[in-house]
Amino acid sequence: MYIVAGTTWLKEGKKGNPKKVSQRFTMETRISVSEKLAYKHIKYKKGFKYQLTQASYTQTSILGHSVKTRYFELYIDGVLYVKSGYAWDGPSGPTPDIKSFMRGSMVHDVIYQLLRMELIDEKHKKTADTILYDLCVEDGMWKSIAWIVQ
Repeated sequence: MYIVAGTTWLKEGKKGNPKKVSQRFTMETRISVSEKLAYKHIKYKKGFKYQLTQASYTQTSILGHSVKTRYFELYIDGVLYVKSGYAWDGPSGPTPDIKSFMRGSMVHDVIYQLLRMELIDEKHKKTADTILYDLCVEDGMWKSIAWIVQ
């Protein structure tokens, strides 16, 4: 167990006596120590099942838009950048939450959120469904199943 005392990191030694680990306090040290102490699960708000713990980039065919929000960005060249912390409810409908569906469901939810916010054109509904299909197949889903869920 690590304890912070001023700018010195201490590690609990034998019989609970603190043992000096480092005099230097850097963000790198803070991150690695906090990761060791962090829970092994993600936290999310009620109403959402999943929360992204690492940023994700996906190439889309939605070109000509420059959108920046707190949790995602869409660049003019069609790259969709979803930031760590983005929360979504996983696959919709009577579908299982399986690995080959997760990335597709996240990107699909982001695109539909952009549509609801009126930041991209309505014509991109079909694009969102096509991207969902493509990502599911790319991630290992059978084409026949991906066609049904799109």
